[in-house]
Amino acid sequence: MLTRFKEKFSSILAVLARPFLGLNPNAVTLAGLAICATGYIALLAGHFALFVAAVIVSSLADAVDGYIARARGRATKLGAFLDSVSDRVEDVLIGAALLELHLIEPREAVLLVAGFLLVSYTRSRGESLGVEMAGVGLAERGERLVLILLSLLIYTYSAQAARAVVVVLLLLTYVTVLQRVFHAVRTLSA
Repeated sequence: MLTRFKEKFSSILAVLARPFLGLNPNAVTLAGLAICATGYIALLAGHFALFVAAVIVSSLADAVDGYIARARGRATKLGAFLDSVSDRVEDVLIGAALLELHLIEPREAVLLVAGFLLVSYTRSRGESLGVEMAGVGLAERGERLVLILLSLLIYTYSAQAARAVVVVLLLLTYVTVLQRVFHAVRTLSA
């Protein structure tokens, strides 16, 4: 859904990306992944605030790496591949972190991570068949990250309220999967 407003956010993204324009976009992608993984390790060691900071920074890296690549004329298939794979690893780490924080039960964690992967897969597979999938679904990656960050920020005040946000995230993730499946079926049947 936020993808539909990409043009409106482009000026904000340009400001956020400006300090990083001299960097290799693939290095930014991999740094974001490393920061997310380090944040997860910090969480396991009992450093919740470091984990939250890592999720914020890795989300920023995810937002600016593609912008840097396009702005420098360095958008490549390799970069797109690394970005997608890094996003999926980060999704798994975040799902594991939500489980570690007891914001979801083990079965819910499996369903959540599977849902994250299915949202990505339905877009990837649909686009490989020529179906435009950008902007399809209520909970694309940007919206999911916003809900995850919201749950983490609420967590210090109310674990119960944070869990409610995660349950909404789980439901919206599968609504998005269904929206993408129906969109692809409708498009491919036409």
